[in-house]
Amino acid sequence: MQGDDSAGEDEGTALQRRFSSEGLDWGSVEPSERAVHVWRWLVDGEANLRAARHINDKLRRQHEEERTELQQYAHHLQSEYEERVRGLEEEVRALKEDLEALLAGTQAVSTMLEGEGLHDVAQTSLGEQIAYMLVERKKLMEELALAHSSHLGTEREKDLTSQLIKACTELEVLRHKHRETEAQLEEMHDRVQLLERASRQLEADNETLVFKILTSGGVSHHVPASAA
Repeated sequence: MQGDDSAGEDEGTALQRRFSSEGLDWGSVEPSERAVHVWRWLVDGEANLRAARHINDKLRRQHEEERTELQQYAHHLQSEYEERVRGLEEEVRALKEDLEALLAGTQAVSTMLEGEGLHDVAQTSLGEQIAYMLVERKKLMEELALAHSSHLGTEREKDLTSQLIKACTELEVLRHKHRETEAQLEEMHDRVQLLERASRQLEADNETLVFKILTSGGVSHHVPASAA
């Protein structure tokens, strides 16, 4: 019983303090009027509670909508990511095939030079091969001019002419291959730069997705690793 009396005194004290905080004098307010005030406070409290619950429900629905939207965005971005990765992989394969074809063409030129007994020249670069053939052509032209002016005989002139034609043909083949190689290498360089930019963009997109997921409170979704 003593505990009940103590609880009642505490409630009474708390009620008096509430009246005082509302600017009301507990002692001067009639009991019936006190009940009216308490009822109004109760109604206001219930209204505030309903409003708080409404706001809480609205925020929860908004949060769920944002999570759903982010999940859809994550799925979309991952699909786009995988498609772009496949495109990059195909481009890498194409570059590899082009490079192999380029090397094969260069090897064919080297094989041609080796067939002419120019083993040392065949192991050099295209530029060095062209330089060698220019020297050889000049030497043959000088020998042909000398043979013609000194009347060494038509057989020698024919032989030198044949060698000169052959050297000029081989030189033209080398020049054509050199131009073709330079153009292909330039194209490959441009394509590699595009690949590098695309790879960096994929990595940036992936980091953006991770940031959005983390800042949204986390979404149960697999995030692909950054492309390198």
